[in-house]
Amino acid sequence: MSIGEGQVPGRVSAGPDWDALADAHAAGRRRRKRLMWGGGVLAAAAVAAVVAALVVTGGTPEDGADAKGGPSGAPTQKHDPAADAMPDFADTSDTPDPLAYLSDARKDTAPLRAGLLFGTKDVKVGDHRYDLSDGDTTPDCTKRVEPALGAVLRKQGCTLFMRAGYSRDDAQVTVGVAVFPTAAQATAAKAGVSGGVTALPASAAKPFCAAGTVCRRTANSYGRYLYLTLTGLTGNKDASEGDQTVVGTGDDLAEYTFQRIVHRGRAAAEAAEKKG
Repeated sequence: MSIGEGQVPGRVSAGPDWDALADAHAAGRRRRKRLMWGGGVLAAAAVAAVVAALVVTGGTPEDGADAKGGPSGAPTQKHDPAADAMPDFADTSDTPDPLAYLSDARKDTAPLRAGLLFGTKDVKVGDHRYDLSDGDTTPDCTKRVEPALGAVLRKQGCTLFMRAGYSRDDAQVTVGVAVFPTAAQATAAKAGVSGGVTALPASAAKPFCAAGTVCRRTANSYGRYLYLTLTGLTGNKDASEGDQTVVGTGDDLAEYTFQRIVHRGRAAAEAAEKKG
């Protein structure tokens, strides 16, 4: 599975708040896992500060996307298959804190694009396997998000935006990651989040979260990265407040993205340690 370059919709409206459901789902995961870094504990609770809401999407596709969301003829991006491995979150008390490297572009200097961050293979989170459909990368942080979010990203100096699309059964998730020069800018962007990432459907025959569809969004930040999810049902079916498939699917992919970001920081920290 390859990830190329390439974009699609949302508008927040009044709707039920899914924070309680998201927190309940995350709580079980937090009890099962702790991520150990240096002298402190970095729990998956870092994801618990997520902003989650059920929303009605709006907007229209742009940029002439093909069936997988990228522009026709977009070049395929390659990367080291070793980057596909899930990180090992054992106690690494002698390793420098990866957050220090993820918080400043001057230290976080490794190549960065969707294929490198997300990997290029289907993923397994817990007991669930998710199909990776496609992804894209753009330096224009306003192109793959709704206008309201684009304005926030531009104001805070976003330099790169990446997406990846995943599906399992009838649910689909688009994950978006905005990259900033500093952690402070990513934190400010999270505080000002309005709107969200636009949908990257698995295929033209399997649309989801088109304009007017009820879907679920989450937003969170870690280091200089703001990561977002848009989760909905194939066929542009409306999600409902009690749909644990939508909640669980979105939370799984948010956690996976969080882990990939931490993995990047850990790699940078270990490289710096070896360099002395």
